[in-house]
Amino acid sequence: MYRAIVHLRANRADLEVFVLDTDHGVGIVRRGAPLSTVEIDIERIAALDFAEFAARREYWLELRPVSFRRMAGAARRARLSAQSRNRIHVLAAWTSPMPSV
Repeated sequence: MYRAIVHLRANRADLEVFVLDTDHGVGIVRRGAPLSTVEIDIERIAALDFAEFAARREYWLELRPVSFRRMAGAARRARLSAQSRNRIHVLAAWTSPMPSV
């Protein structure tokens, strides 16, 4: 599982990927710009062994405290109300008929 998190953090600039620091960790993947990324190629991810991963797990996983989720949720709810007009436009664009080719 750790390789999947590292892969997403390295290759998907359109996703925010991090892990909440609980007993076994809770991976969070959501749309949006990440706070940070990792620089590693796919071949290197495949070769990443657990000992090397464990030595820098905070970096690879972008570990965040559990309290971060509560703080982020409050900030997100505040942003959603401000963005409601933009969503209406996006929904209107999705429901419009496709042009014929």
